[in-house]
Amino acid sequence: MRLASKPIGGIVKTYGGRGPNHFDGGILIGDAGCFVDPMTGEGITPAAESALLGATVIADALELGRTDASFLGAYERSFRAYFDPAMRYLDFVACVMRNRHFREFWLGVVARGCEMAMRDRTFARLSGAGFGGLEVRPLDIIGRMWAKSAGQLLADGGRLAAGIASGRVPSLPGIADMARWHSGWWASLAEDPAWHARWLADVAAKWLRLPTTTRLHDPRARGPVQLRLTGSLSR
Repeated sequence: MRLASKPIGGIVKTYGGRGPNHFDGGILIGDAGCFVDPMTGEGITPAAESALLGATVIADALELGRTDASFLGAYERSFRAYFDPAMRYLDFVACVMRNRHFREFWLGVVARGCEMAMRDRTFARLSGAGFGGLEVRPLDIIGRMWAKSAGQLLADGGRLAAGIASGRVPSLPGIADMARWHSGWWASLAEDPAWHARWLADVAAKWLRLPTTTRLHDPRARGPVQLRLTGSLSR
């Protein structure tokens, strides 16, 4: 958990701690291990899932008499493989949205997304499943977002040129969104340059981690973790 700086205030609930969630003699689960949904702040389900993942490692550790950090590192690898594909992506999105100066931009984007979902059934199915928690497919979502955004800007550019030629300026949602983003950017920079720089560095750091964690499918979408106790504890 980290304190947000002044433009938003309060405590930022996010996924992943500053350090590893294992050490000599123990592991961290639930809130102690920062297993929190970055978008909703919900932590009950991730806490239960982290406990199940941890239990399998602890069972093996007790059976083999290995409670050193090296052995318990299996827990770190296990929860990273399970949570990272979706949580890292959501953490990035939440970080971008954390800057309050972009509020008008995001409201416009959400409205545009709803309009697009009503026109494009594939987009509606993909985004609905993702935001509904059924399946988060970052590669598909990001690819479709960029493709749709590029298409909207190209279409707006054509309409703008035609409008100027005819002596009138039409309503251009894509260009209006860009103007709102530009306005939010400069408002944030003007209010607190130091916070803006820290926020931007945080966004960049999270973006750079995405290629190493993004998958076509989210392992969590396949259902709850199956606890398999081994050794004497399972008999």
